[in-house]
Amino acid sequence: MKTPGHAIGKSIPDVFSRSTPVVPGDEPLVVGASLLRFHPIEAALLVSNDRKATGSTAKQRFIGGYSILAGLVKKDPREYYNWLYEPCVENSVAFRSLNSEDSLGDLLDLFKKTRFGFAAIAEGGLRALVGLTDMLRLYEDGTIKTELLSKDVASRPFRTSPDTTLKSAVGKMFQKRVRKLMIEGGNSLVSDREIISFIFSPRQLESTRKSPRRMLAASVDQAKPVAAEEVGNLTPLRDAARLLLRNEGNTLICEQGIVTPWDVVMKPWAMGRLVLG
Repeated sequence: MKTPGHAIGKSIPDVFSRSTPVVPGDEPLVVGASLLRFHPIEAALLVSNDRKATGSTAKQRFIGGYSILAGLVKKDPREYYNWLYEPCVENSVAFRSLNSEDSLGDLLDLFKKTRFGFAAIAEGGLRALVGLTDMLRLYEDGTIKTELLSKDVASRPFRTSPDTTLKSAVGKMFQKRVRKLMIEGGNSLVSDREIISFIFSPRQLESTRKSPRRMLAASVDQAKPVAAEEVGNLTPLRDAARLLLRNEGNTLICEQGIVTPWDVVMKPWAMGRLVLG
């Protein structure tokens, strides 16, 4: 039985007409990471040299900030520089694709299963990327609804000091299974996106070439933390979704904790409190 909601292709009609970030699976990681650095995207699809999606028709491989850092934490510091030039496919994740006629409920169930907020959508020979950002936009036209407020879905933030090394910060992210760390003493935060942007910057790449062991020696404060926007505990999630779309760090903060796209979309879904039109 299909889960509720309109078909993905109908609810997000521009899914196959907009640009889809792709990178050849055998390209060096530094190429794929640069794509993530310069575009406000959650992940990129991997393709083979003939431009067809890698893997079987049921599976699609992706690279994203979290998957890249997952590859990094397995490396000995002496291998950091060589890691930068590994094929993207070696630092990717894979899970099944959906079809454009599958429902929004199917999409949310896949997000819940994989714990990633993006998926590949197929239609004929085309594949596109759909993520939580698309779901946030569906609040505006009423395609998805909930009566929940920011206080109902806020998560406890994990904090770290500004002088914490990136190595320690990444370790803490994987220990706590989070993608964002708040910086003590304010409302700024660092996520896998900021860390990826920093370690793949030209200056840091040159530094890593000279001294691979020091690639993660910089402090989180050097990775250019971004600010979370303050909101009230009683902010409706429809309003929170709109604020998240314009916030650089994709994070809001209220008295009860932080509110992320995952909190606004997936927590109501898990609670059975998200209505799909």
